[in-house]
Amino acid sequence: MAGARHRRYDPLVLPQRAGNEELISRCFEILNEAPPWDFASSVVELIRSNATDDERMERWRRAMQASVGADRVRWMRYGLALKTLPSIYQDELRQWITDCALEPELIRVIIASGHSRYLESDESRCETAVDVVLDASCSLSAFSRPHSMLELLAQSLDARRYAGAFESHGPIPLLAQWRHRQAEGETWDKIVDESANSFSELPISAKAKRVILLSADLASRTTAEWAREIEPWSILVESARAEFGERRSLLFLAVVGAAIRSKTVRCDSFSELFDHSKPLCYRVRYARLRAGSASWWRTDFTKCNATATRRLCYLL
Repeated sequence: MAGARHRRYDPLVLPQRAGNEELISRCFEILNEAPPWDFASSVVELIRSNATDDERMERWRRAMQASVGADRVRWMRYGLALKTLPSIYQDELRQWITDCALEPELIRVIIASGHSRYLESDESRCETAVDVVLDASCSLSAFSRPHSMLELLAQSLDARRYAGAFESHGPIPLLAQWRHRQAEGETWDKIVDESANSFSELPISAKAKRVILLSADLASRTTAEWAREIEPWSILVESARAEFGERRSLLFLAVVGAAIRSKTVRCDSFSELFDHSKPLCYRVRYARLRAGSASWWRTDFTKCNATATRRLCYLL
């Protein structure tokens, strides 16, 4: 029976005047009870299969109007799944979230719904959103078409994009590999060039722009370089560290980059894993090659006394 939970069935669809309205009403009542997300997502699927766009929007707006605080954020998450939130204008979005604390969950929903411009229009909001992006906690597709600075930054530092270099069987530019995966088949450098001029003039946007432009430049290197050399990984990571400090997304990049296929790149001069004055990728590469040295790891674990260093240890 446990396995039955993971089977997918076609959702129930009822015709008009044959239980359709009652089903939709009951579904919204269930969502109002804040069920666990896996169950809520099934309820959302039922609504989308039975309600028209206008019906979904009307009922969702009613629920938003009746909710406050954390409940309103929850309904915004439902709105993302119902495809109602992405359809509203920024003025309406501002109205809904004026009284909500700008917590990471809300920021993730706003970015995923395509409303990043709201976050980017204010320095405080933008800085908070960049923190969430750099924490690698936004569930964005690595190759969806980005429409904002925040989405571009998230993809520029998404380790999944660069890990594809290890799958390539020829010395093609990483950009070319990305083009086959990118939505609409556009090249990353073209997307960046078209978007960069529309960034706000906030200081945090300038930092993000420098990293994004560097990502596009480095992606012109071949997949063979990315798969065998530590240098391109380190250039990207160190540039982002210089702009933003120690961040979770950069740890992910360093850990993936440390897996390069090379018998000569051993990084013996970077034996202190937690010496933050040294390039992160080189330190992680050295540590990766010490996988069988229990004494080295025992010694280094005794220095693991801060959140960032603990994260690095767990990832390795």
